Amino acid sequence: MTQNEEEEISLEEKLKKAEQEAKMQEEEEANANGELEKLKEELDQMSELAKRTMADFQNFKRRQEEEKGMLIKMANVGLIKTILPTLDNLHRAEGELTEGVKMCVNQLEKALEDAGLEEIKAEGQQFDPELHEAILQGEGDHDMIIKVIEKGYKVGNRVVRHAKVQVGNGQ
Repeated sequence: MTQNEEEEISLEEKLKKAEQEAKMQEEEEANANGELEKLKEELDQMSELAKRTMADFQNFKRRQEEEKGMLIKMANVGLIKTILPTLDNLHRAEGELTEGVKMCVNQLEKALEDAGLEEIKAEGQQFDPELHEAILQGEGDHDMIIKVIEKGYKVGNRVVRHAKVQVGNGQ
């Protein structure tokens, strides 16, 4: 073998070796790009999960605040139930009360309103067993309330006491 042939073989080996190294670098680069894409995808998934978790937490916090407000209102229900008979008696005697006692009635009604108490509208309304208790029937439109015997009250959506009413019998 001549020196030229040896150099040619050596060059071919170097060329093959360089081609193999280039292939290996391309494969490594492709693997690195694949891993980079995979990591980007994982990052996007984690970011989306974090956003959903944050939204869920904010919704949870809002619901907790709403429930807390309702619990505070409902804590007053027991007190309100004990005061209502007194208020009823004051209303019954209202025609014979002095101005000072009438002011006390108004003040008591205002305090109960501030505690979340709300009167259930009844007279002239359609009878609703969720809000009203029919204790009498009389002449009038069927299932229409013709007279309120005792006022009903609610706190929020919870009925504290049903309105006791007289309902029309359709005659």
